[in-house]
Amino acid sequence: METRSACSTRTSTSEQETRSGCSSNPESTRIRITSGGAGIVYYDSCPSLRRTRTELNRSSPMKSFPAERQKDLLVEHGLYGSFAAHWVSTEDINEVARRLQVAPESAMTCDFQTAIRPYEPTSIIRLVWITRHAPGWSHVLTLSGTTPDSEILSLERLHVFDLVHIGGIDRIYPLFYTYDGICSGDVFGAREYDSYSEDLESTPLTPTAELLEQYLLIMGRITGRFYDREWFSSKGLLCRIP
Repeated sequence: METRSACSTRTSTSEQETRSGCSSNPESTRIRITSGGAGIVYYDSCPSLRRTRTELNRSSPMKSFPAERQKDLLVEHGLYGSFAAHWVSTEDINEVARRLQVAPESAMTCDFQTAIRPYEPTSIIRLVWITRHAPGWSHVLTLSGTTPDSEILSLERLHVFDLVHIGGIDRIYPLFYTYDGICSGDVFGAREYDSYSEDLESTPLTPTAELLEQYLLIMGRITGRFYDREWFSSKGLLCRIP
């Protein structure tokens, strides 16, 4: 799968020291995205904590957590080996398709299982599945071919995030952020989104799978929705991009 982005380098961030153990204070507990041992630790996996994930999500949406690990859902639905997605700040999936120059008569409404049937990441045919993701957000899942252009998707003051992970070669690209046609680099360079990742930590040796989980946590927090089984059961537009 070939990626298209004007952002070729990741904005550098200072290396953060990881913590071990679980704090008794949920507000100060940090997720460990580390290379050894436990890896990602959700709040409610720490026996010393008494508040449930649901309670934390309600009180601190910018530090919320999914009901299921995001990577596990990708693996279960056959996306972990080759995964590319865009989150676009509009609910109008037809507008997203228009920006991708999709002919209206060629778009087919279908569920994920139908969309995934022609799934062949190495194909040069550009296929995407566009869905309503959350209030104010659409989601574009690349099924094959070159990934969509974030600059085009973001024109007229839209916010776009894009992520590519290739499990077969254990490679992940930064979570890029583009606004109104201009890519700002990775999400960690966009100061307005600092609060969504301030409790997450990583090191240069963090495994790719754990970085993927971290990026998907950030996107779930920003959009207000993580990947869930309802999303995988929803319907969207299966489109071929010229």
